[in-house]
Amino acid sequence: MLVLGFLREWPLAAFVPAALFFAIALRTHRATVWGAAFIWTAYAVYEFLMSLGVLCPDSCSRVDLLVIDPFLIVLTVVALLSSLRGRREIDLS
Repeated sequence: MLVLGFLREWPLAAFVPAALFFAIALRTHRATVWGAAFIWTAYAVYEFLMSLGVLCPDSCSRVDLLVIDPFLIVLTVVALLSSLRGRREIDLS
């Protein structure tokens, strides 16, 4: 979880994977990749608000990360594998 720990120190860096997934989604048109892009964006906003103390004004126990971190890792792997399948062709015949 070293990479995700880095994102807690620099929460705006979470926009980097979001931007990459948006770029991949525009190219592949895969729903899973679009979902990963939006979820990474939501996570970046969430971590930024946590770092500002908006969502957690006092010292917080970050138990939420026990669910969020594995979810983001699995989602990232699934979205990357989905993007390797390429663009979905639609048969209109």
